[in-house]
Amino acid sequence: MMFFSIKRIEVKAFPVRNSGFTLLEMLVVVLLVALLSSVLMQGFVYMAGIYGAVERRQDLARSQYLLEGWLRDSIQGMVNGVDGPVGKGVRFEGDETSFKGISLEPLVGLEGQGGATDGISLPHVRVPHKIEWRLEQTVDAVKLRYGESIVTGERWQWYNVREWKAAEASLSYWYNGRLITNFPEKSHSGTDGGMLLPSGVVLTVRGVRTNFSVFIALNSNPKKYRSPVASDDM
Repeated sequence: MMFFSIKRIEVKAFPVRNSGFTLLEMLVVVLLVALLSSVLMQGFVYMAGIYGAVERRQDLARSQYLLEGWLRDSIQGMVNGVDGPVGKGVRFEGDETSFKGISLEPLVGLEGQGGATDGISLPHVRVPHKIEWRLEQTVDAVKLRYGESIVTGERWQWYNVREWKAAEASLSYWYNGRLITNFPEKSHSGTDGGMLLPSGVVLTVRGVRTNFSVFIALNSNPKKYRSPVASDDM
């Protein structure tokens, strides 16, 4: 008679791992994402700063170009008197804060005078205008303003052209090989000698962020004005 012995086999069950990240793995991932985001943010801020600086420089250069163009157009069109009972007595006068006179190239002209031409623009007609450039100093800034009026009119149109923060500005005039702060000088301020023009006008701005000088030469004859009618009578 045969006997069989059966051994009991024990099977150990291994724990089944759920799919997903452990807390440590999540902390490592969060740390890496935070570091990467910090690096990217620093680069973004740096590039935004560079872009802003370039954009400000371009705006400054554009505004400077426009300012010089406006000054050049109006100043180079100035004349030392025009014919007529009203215009022939208007002379160029200037000091450190303003200058005025007659220009054949106003910035706005008849188109902005309202009613002078019934709203019709006449760009081909060079009508003399009284113009004035003025510096107005405030507590923390200086403003450059421009005004004009037709020679026979008294209504002035004023415009704010530029403003410089934390700056000072002044005007000077090139005449007889030197810069002067008042034109005409006292020696030429008589009735006859006053009808003169300087050779150029200089705008100087000095400030914390803005420092420049603009020289605009006059194209007109700087000699004393002589009316053609008066010359014929002589």
